[in-house]
Amino acid sequence: MEISNTRKIFFYFISVLLAVLVIEIGLQAINGVANLLRKKHEDNPLLLYYQDKEMANQIWKETWEAINNREYTPFVEWAGKTYRGSYVNEDEQWGRKTWNPAAPAGQKLERIFFMGGSAAWALGSRDEFTIPSYLSRLLNHQGPRFQVVNYGVPGYTFMQGLIHLVLMLKEGQRPDYVIFYDGFNEAYAAHQNGVAGGATNLFITRERLKWRIRDIAWNTIKESIKKYCMIYRAINGLYLTAADEQKKFPEKAETFTDGQLRSLARDVVREYQQPMDFLDRLSKAYGFKYLCFWQPNIFTEKTVMEKERQVDPRFEDKTLRKLCVYTNEYVRQEKMPHFYMLNDALSERPEAVYLDIAHLSEKGNEIIARSIYQYLQKDLFPQNAGGSGSAGSRPH
Repeated sequence: MEISNTRKIFFYFISVLLAVLVIEIGLQAINGVANLLRKKHEDNPLLLYYQDKEMANQIWKETWEAINNREYTPFVEWAGKTYRGSYVNEDEQWGRKTWNPAAPAGQKLERIFFMGGSAAWALGSRDEFTIPSYLSRLLNHQGPRFQVVNYGVPGYTFMQGLIHLVLMLKEGQRPDYVIFYDGFNEAYAAHQNGVAGGATNLFITRERLKWRIRDIAWNTIKESIKKYCMIYRAINGLYLTAADEQKKFPEKAETFTDGQLRSLARDVVREYQQPMDFLDRLSKAYGFKYLCFWQPNIFTEKTVMEKERQVDPRFEDKTLRKLCVYTNEYVRQEKMPHFYMLNDALSERPEAVYLDIAHLSEKGNEIIARSIYQYLQKDLFPQNAGGSGSAGSRPH
């Protein structure tokens, strides 16, 4: 008796399905053994810095849960929602949780808004060991006087932080001081977009705004396959290995000539500098003082430790490296009020501090906080430092 075509197709389908299942189980088993033998977890740079692996993995997990726990909001793009974790906590109104002293009865603490991107927000760090938390300890070491609020938002540029500040002022929030900690996202966004003045990860924002409910469900399925399916990961790994080396970094500026990169770097500095006059007028209108800091990144370090070379494949991106170097070169030539460069702050670091090309370990956060504190003493609180700081001066 001949088997019908329908049954043949069904048997073929079941056979292929079983074969795929057997291959997947085999690859999962091999991957499990490889994970046991592997010395470090490649996806979590914190394991290079923390002795407690369980804590390191938990911090990393909570970091990305908090970063992804965002919703689109007019003017400020992806605003953070309330998130509660063991090490990472964020509030819709008060931003990333920061160490602050309790105010004595009847005493009002002066408020410092700390603005910036993910380095200010402190990707990969615990709440009490972010730059704002370290800064709060330094400012309050002689007794409660200041409340530092971490309004850093992952991905933000200086312009986005300024818009965020305007919206908070509109809502009635009144800082006494505002600190901006930016620089890398300005260059990184320009590298991605091919032009200066844009936001980082615009392609992600555009895609998300197109999503419907079914798109979200399908995207969840795709991301799960990418993360957990070993057959997909094996095939994708072979494809990436065979692909041209230049395709590792698909940003638009990757094809730019040296002259184009220099021109783009000048535009980056110009786009950063132009809102300064508005910030100055805003500070006078609302009665707060401000300081702006240009953050360090791994591309402009004179020495890079071996551990720091391992944490981010973008370290090999020569075009991004050139753009960061040129941008720093041009920004040093500008004279801006209440502006300081922190590129040399980590030059004498006693240990590795970079989690990737721009984010720092908790030890790195402490070093940066101490540098910022010194400039605060010179510029904003000269009466405490025994002299007046020069606006626009830079470390040598």
